[in-house]
Amino acid sequence: MTAEEWVTVFSGSPARVMVLRAALESERIPTFTPDEMMKVVDPFITGANPFAVELRVPRQAVAEAQEIVAALPPLKKVELSGAEREARDVARLSQQVRWCLVIPLAGWLVGSFLGFRYLAAALRLRDFPDHHRTTVIIWCTEMFLLVASFALRVAV
Repeated sequence: MTAEEWVTVFSGSPARVMVLRAALESERIPTFTPDEMMKVVDPFITGANPFAVELRVPRQAVAEAQEIVAALPPLKKVELSGAEREARDVARLSQQVRWCLVIPLAGWLVGSFLGFRYLAAALRLRDFPDHHRTTVIIWCTEMFLLVASFALRVAV
């Protein structure tokens, strides 16, 4: 089939698209998600909303597919308590620190400042998130390298 023969029936998160895709394929409606693998490799390469995935069906199956998509219940938003929300936020901050520190260009600068925020938040929480030790080791190594590089530049 050519690109013109496929029609987008839903655009949203990859998780929701997977659920809808399974529902449509269980009804023997073929599905297609353009750039699906590209978004796995590099979510930002495909444009504006890197986390939105399109779900397409053949033009002749659009009406039936739209009925199935409309019939599926919406996702429920889970309400978190204050402590759960804070733990989730610290875990996200930990992940941001690790990602920033392994990005070669300016990521180390952002990551070093995020590291201070992370340490303060983690100490307040007192229940360290997964990968806490890895985050701290990477951040401390980066800070050591940062201080050492400045010290060498001053010494020369």
